Amino acid sequence: IKRARAMLPEGTFIHFHTHETAGISVQANMAALDAGADGIDLSLAPCSGGTCQPDILVMWHALRGSNYDLDVDIEKVREAEEIFKESMADYFLPPEATAVEPLIPWSPMPGGALTANTQMLRDNGIMDRYPEMIQAMGDVVRKGGFGTSVTPVSQFYFQQAFNNVMFGEWERIADPYGQMVLGYFGKTPVAPDAEVVRIASEQLGLE
Repeated sequence: IKRARAMLPEGTFIHFHTHETAGISVQANMAALDAGADGIDLSLAPCSGGTCQPDILVMWHALRGSNYDLDVDIEKVREAEEIFKESMADYFLPPEATAVEPLIPWSPMPGGALTANTQMLRDNGIMDRYPEMIQAMGDVVRKGGFGTSVTPVSQFYFQQAFNNVMFGEWERIADPYGQMVLGYFGKTPVAPDAEVVRIASEQLGLE
């Protein structure tokens, strides 16, 4: 954020967005504000926390006594949360969507991708393989060149981690992952693992 502030035109509004997936979003928001962010994204219960943004009430408490103010009527926010809870009562929220997942920094998988993928695993009766896939995803990211783990790259990573768990390591290269390590989407921050590049080239018939 400090670098962005230095590079962007004076007066540019910098908005910081993060998720509570790994349990550090309140601290991340505080650091962003200290670094010069102008705004932060927050959410209302029962959707707040977990793979969503931190709860506005929690952030309000965290900022008390600091130099920052959310500039909201907190009692009206509390009323709004109660109404929202009633409105969401008939909707299914996956357990992992509202929980902190300490394994995420080892993957890394963004909140939106996590719930979409775990729902797919649940629908197919293989949710028990989820811990293996999170572990495999870390290896897939490292050997894939550390591309930024946001859509669509986060899905490339999960598809390959899924294949590595279900079919054996590197036995089935997912097309988009293979194309990424072969450079079809540009250079990754770090050069992909040479052996993975070779396997991808052979399986996909690409150079």
